[in-house]
Amino acid sequence: MMPQSSQNLYFNLGLIADDDGFCEHFTIMRMTESKPDDLKVLQAKRFVRVFDEKVLVIQDWKENNYIRSDRYEPSKYLAIYKEELKLLA
Repeated sequence: MMPQSSQNLYFNLGLIADDDGFCEHFTIMRMTESKPDDLKVLQAKRFVRVFDEKVLVIQDWKENNYIRSDRYEPSKYLAIYKEELKLLA
């Protein structure tokens, strides 16, 4: 159970995320007029992991999305956040 505004934010993050589930949440939050509390709800329920004030990753991206290998394009954020991602594993 989540507020409608948090659900809307999560849906829009999923639309914008790259092939590895990374996206810049600030622009999406402005576009959807989401409040910081909406993002905090998603974090508390472990739907997303926020790296900084700009970038987040959707936690179960690979389980919920299939991308063919010939269409896959690695995220530019994989190299930047590789140490933080090791902590997730």
